[in-house]
Amino acid sequence: MAEQQDGDVSRRAVLTWAGLLGAGAVVGGGAAVRAGAVEALQTGAWPARGANVNTSLPLYSETVALRSRGLRELVPPGAARTLVPGSRVLRGATDVDALLAEEQEWLARAAQWTDVDNDDLLRDALLDLRVLLEAGASVAGWSPSWRYVWPRDAAHVAVALAAAGFSIEAELHLEWLEDVQQEGEWFEARYDPGTRASPDSRARQLDGLGWALWATEQVDAVAPGAAERRALLVRRSLDVLSANLDARTGLPAVSPDYWERPERRVTLGTAGPVLVGLRAAQRLGTRAAVPDVAAQAEMLADRLETAVVDHFGPRRFQRYPRGGGHCASLAFLLPPYLEVAVPGADGAFDEARASMARPGGGLAPGAGWKEDGISWTPETAMFANAALATGRGDEAQQSIDWLDRHRTAAGSFPEKVRADGSPAAVAPLAWTAALVVIARSIEKAARPAPRGNA
Repeated sequence: MAEQQDGDVSRRAVLTWAGLLGAGAVVGGGAAVRAGAVEALQTGAWPARGANVNTSLPLYSETVALRSRGLRELVPPGAARTLVPGSRVLRGATDVDALLAEEQEWLARAAQWTDVDNDDLLRDALLDLRVLLEAGASVAGWSPSWRYVWPRDAAHVAVALAAAGFSIEAELHLEWLEDVQQEGEWFEARYDPGTRASPDSRARQLDGLGWALWATEQVDAVAPGAAERRALLVRRSLDVLSANLDARTGLPAVSPDYWERPERRVTLGTAGPVLVGLRAAQRLGTRAAVPDVAAQAEMLADRLETAVVDHFGPRRFQRYPRGGGHCASLAFLLPPYLEVAVPGADGAFDEARASMARPGGGLAPGAGWKEDGISWTPETAMFANAALATGRGDEAQQSIDWLDRHRTAAGSFPEKVRADGSPAAVAPLAWTAALVVIARSIEKAARPAPRGNA
């Protein structure tokens, strides 16, 4: 969910500021932020890289909660007391007891490994995901400019829900992606959950195809048959990716990625997810005994992996083939996204993490990101998961503990954390909540199974 930096005002930034200006009752303070937003919108001049534009960034909400069945409200900063503790239900909600019972019944469906009654971090992550479910998929957040479905986020939520035992909801996400996909086209950057159309003219993003394949394979591993039911999604995605690998370099077409800004060069933020998706399709085709899918995906994945090593490897897998600093996309080249790390990528993990570290304890989207002191929770969580899956247990635990400590007073995961440690921007954020659920599933898989009685 990263925004444009440097000189130009991105569409995402404008929408974000517009949402802030139009939601004063929810946001509350932050006059300096609003003044900066007005200036940016009026002049078209976004603060230069290195400026401390976000140091006064407010928290937009503590969480989102149910006022009645089907009606959700943002809970303003400082108003966590209006919630029933440990829930996403307002104390004054209509039929509050029924809403709480439905929430508890949903949690009771979770896989046994979750132990949600004794793991409040996981419980809150799942509650964040549940309250952001909308029209068969997940919106990124409930604040106005985030109330859309990003394929990237939806894919992660599908994987998290499947891992936690909610295979029905997980498959609905796959069905949603298949329904909005157009023959021969990339996914839109985001979709209005009601109209299922793009809400603006921002460019389509190639990485969504990779994420759709990855999510399909991961859900199918938990709920066998998902791949067969989503065969159209798999074949369409694979064919479009095949058509968008450069015949000479083997790299994917230039596309915006999770930084949400126009690009003139191929990024690791696109190449990584495409590789993740191709390897997932390879496993899927093998497991489902669909030889043509497995063979096509393996051929494309081998070619792309070689290209990534050849073009990104010499500079230790920075954002661009010729540099640009490390970014969180390095995690896409490592487990758990891939079964086996791309050769050389694991060796760049520690320096990449150090280069993105922020004073507040989390990570920026990249080493080249503006120096505003802001930590981003999705990037921090991605690296925590990579640390878990590559044997860096202590480092992973530090990051997970950091995510735990920097939740809102209502228990939700914010998008950002300021240098002083206070949560900021959108809360809850579906991508972060999904990554936390995935982290817990990785931890569970790493634990030895209980021994039976002799």
